[in-house]
Amino acid sequence: MSKDVTDDGYEFMVNQKPTQESIKKFKAGDFKDYIPHILTDKQTFIQCFKYNDGQKTYIIPEPNPIVIYFSNAQVNLADIKESREKLMEALNYGKGDLGNAMNSFYNFFGHVSNYVTSLFNSLEAFLNHQIPNDFEYKRVSKKNTEIYNKEQIQRQIQFEEKIKKVIPQVKNKSFHRHHAHKFETILRFKEFRDEIVHTKVDRKTAPNYYKELFTKSLDFDYLKTIFTVKDYLNYYEPDLIVKCDCGADY
Repeated sequence: MSKDVTDDGYEFMVNQKPTQESIKKFKAGDFKDYIPHILTDKQTFIQCFKYNDGQKTYIIPEPNPIVIYFSNAQVNLADIKESREKLMEALNYGKGDLGNAMNSFYNFFGHVSNYVTSLFNSLEAFLNHQIPNDFEYKRVSKKNTEIYNKEQIQRQIQFEEKIKKVIPQVKNKSFHRHHAHKFETILRFKEFRDEIVHTKVDRKTAPNYYKELFTKSLDFDYLKTIFTVKDYLNYYEPDLIVKCDCGADY
């Protein structure tokens, strides 16, 4: 987690002198009373966390998991394209073999599942991150009113209610109202993610129990989806995903 610091703020920080008590605690490895930060010469203030391996305490810059998950999905996007092309080539049995075709599909679907879970993790982590610590969400019905704090919202409120009702209340604007078509893309992505994470046997297509899932994986619009999720993230937090070369070689 990092923030850019103004010139005045940077000047103030670099001129601060540590107290003797803080120096003493630092030398003793006593970090329990503060959250460490790093101030770079480019005026970036980076939040860190403490890790102790039993022998030494380390100060580690705290990354943004939202960006990590998104980046991982982006990497797998390119792999999906390449592995799908190899799969189509392998399915031409006159030039290949059955074992190669099977391995190619395993490889393709592995990239698909990694892309889907990573991109959805990015989206879900973003939703939870947007909720202020003191925020309360009220679910009103004719019979009663239920009040949820942040912890309860994260654990008990389902994805669609969170994205359509909770976040618009927090941010005072609504992505699904302003970008209805893009929001439909996100809902279709959520359905696909559920089918992968909670894979079920489809008895209607027996004995090809997973035919519908595998067919959808071959036809799904991965490029449109990642751009739509990027637009959603940047709608509520501008420039969170600054550079996205998702389609550079696609």
